[in-house]
Amino acid sequence: MLNVSFAYDDNYSPYLAICLVSLLKNNIGDFDEIEIFVLDSGIKKINKEKIRKK
Repeated sequence: MLNVSFAYDDNYSPYLAICLVSLLKNNIGDFDEIEIFVLDSGIKKINKEKIRKK
């Protein structure tokens, strides 16, 4: 199992999306589970939706 945590605000939401895609894409098959924890410090709803769609 891999546990990963992120803490970010609205200014860094595009970078979080890139980081999540890279993390998942480059670790397929390496771990049975990947748990991702995100500490949200004021992300706009529209940016959260964009990240979820990636």
